Amino acid sequence: AIGGFGAKFFARGGVFAPIVAAAMFSVPSRTLLRITVRAPAVGSPLRRQAGFSTVSAALQSKVDGFRRDIEQHLPKDGKNVVFATAWLATDNVFVALMRAHFPEVLSGMHLVAIDTMHLFPETLECAKLVQEKYGKQALWKLPQGVTTRGEFEAKYGDAEEMDAADFDFVSKVEPFQRALQECSKDILITGRRMDQAAQRIELAVWEEGKRTLNPMAGFSWGDIIAYADAHGVPVNRGHNYAFRCTEPIEATKRHLPDLPWTKVDLGKPFWQATDAELKGTPPAPIT
Repeated sequence: AIGGFGAKFFARGGVFAPIVAAAMFSVPSRTLLRITVRAPAVGSPLRRQAGFSTVSAALQSKVDGFRRDIEQHLPKDGKNVVFATAWLATDNVFVALMRAHFPEVLSGMHLVAIDTMHLFPETLECAKLVQEKYGKQALWKLPQGVTTRGEFEAKYGDAEEMDAADFDFVSKVEPFQRALQECSKDILITGRRMDQAAQRIELAVWEEGKRTLNPMAGFSWGDIIAYADAHGVPVNRGHNYAFRCTEPIEATKRHLPDLPWTKVDLGKPFWQATDAELKGTPPAPIT
């Protein structure tokens, strides 16, 4: 019913070590597992070191393909086109690509964002940076009838005590449906990628039946961070955090206070850090 939006909030995102699960999204703990995916491990070739932010020929080929897809499927004035953003790195790279290559389309289309009233400050900070840098104000929608976290809890209850499906509907689905109606949506753009599941999936760039465009489908996580590094694309500051501990902490408990870990701000995205910087001195058993 909501096209790519469900995938954005429930299948996308990142646990980039245990690092970013708690930093990228603020939702009831029981939904954390639904919005996280596997990411490059420490030492993976997809981890990037500072100073190596070049764009390869392979990545440039994907950018060229992106340009062809936009030219083929989107109106030049961007009318009735909606991109749903959760301010993830892929979402932000999409906006950067549009500003660089299709500024008129970007100006005419709608950038839709949902404030669930449970977003982390880092997410709102990232949203501000993206909107300012690329000159594109998002259409923000909130849960019906509320404008603050307190009002949300008074009207709908504590997110931790709500049924997950109820929380999803009132904080994400219903506001997004209102946004689509307000925008007279004809084409929906997602930031979905084929490499985001535990196993690579097939995802068509254009889904005619849904009038949905997935222009980032063929980009990998490595492509995204390479482009972001090379072009200064804002990314969530939560990517800078490393959490060091002696024993594993279950994903469903990582939002709780007073956990036995040490939170460290690396001062840069984790993929630019060395293994030693991630683990600290002496090296933490788990990072």
